[in-house]
Amino acid sequence: MRRFFIKKIVSFCFSTALSGLSEMPVARGSAVVDFPDFTRGQWIHRKPKFAL
Repeated sequence: MRRFFIKKIVSFCFSTALSGLSEMPVARGSAVVDFPDFTRGQWIHRKPKFAL
């Protein structure tokens, strides 16, 4: 049950960041906006959890 809530919280944070980052470039005339790294750089070293 706890894992479910953690996934919901992460999903909410991600979608909130995306909506804000979608609006900012439009308001700034298509300016580039940095996306926050919620993984603190760990995405670079993450191994895939599925087989291709």
